Amino acid sequence: VKPGFDASVLRLDNGKFLSAKIDGNPKHCYLNPREGAIGCFEEACRNVICTGANPIGMVDHLQFGNPEDPEVFWTFKESVEGVADFAKFLRIPCVGGKVSFYNETSLGPIKPTPLIGVLGITDKTFLTAAPPNSGDYLVIIGKTKDELGGSEYYEYIHKFVGGSCPIVNFKDSKINMLTVLSLIKNKLVKSAHDCSKGGAAIAISELSIFGNIGCDIDIEKLSYKKDFSIEKLLFSESHSRYLLVIDKKNINQVKQFLLKKKSTFAVLGKFSGDQIQFKYKSKY
Repeated sequence: VKPGFDASVLRLDNGKFLSAKIDGNPKHCYLNPREGAIGCFEEACRNVICTGANPIGMVDHLQFGNPEDPEVFWTFKESVEGVADFAKFLRIPCVGGKVSFYNETSLGPIKPTPLIGVLGITDKTFLTAAPPNSGDYLVIIGKTKDELGGSEYYEYIHKFVGGSCPIVNFKDSKINMLTVLSLIKNKLVKSAHDCSKGGAAIAISELSIFGNIGCDIDIEKLSYKKDFSIEKLLFSESHSRYLLVIDKKNINQVKQFLLKKKSTFAVLGKFSGDQIQFKYKSKY
């Protein structure tokens, strides 16, 4: 699988497949360097999971300003501790890395920018993303929360970088990873895509563009809470979320599996036509 999808996949000489992805989000790390760095790590894991590979190792490239500035050094310390905490929880070793300091201009230091690369392995085969067809269902795994802080929506619509960045729930993250891997292993998924920058609206649109097909989506099903604003539903950048394209012949089996696992999920709608339509409170 070439670069451009959720992760790249390489075939190894021993017949196994290696999945690789690098992720970063300076805005989240600027708002909260610890939680932002964990989010970068988890996003890279999600992308590897979407190929059907199990994360087995990580590398980092930590880019910061002048470490002699106490505030800059604090952001570095927080980022490193966050990455270490998540790596220990997932039992994923850090097998290499690089630190780059003194990244500044006359306007000041760069935003804290840890880049996290994750490697995953799969023994037999991997999930090749198949474009959605008419009648395919779209299922989301994970919780959409009130987490617009540091979002693309805030920056590009409201010209504002602020708020509280999304936070990774370690337990939910692991459960959702294993759930998606199980569905892929059982060949119940046509395509998997993570929700990240831009939120669910962007991720859903990317799938439709990939398949050159429209979709009919009930965005109120995105949240496990009532009375979320349309902006939060569409553009919240909550972590640990996966969009799964499911063939109509498999949708009942997938729902039964997710109910049995007590996973947080929703069937958002179907792919059809040539328009991307989001329904909110019975209106498009």
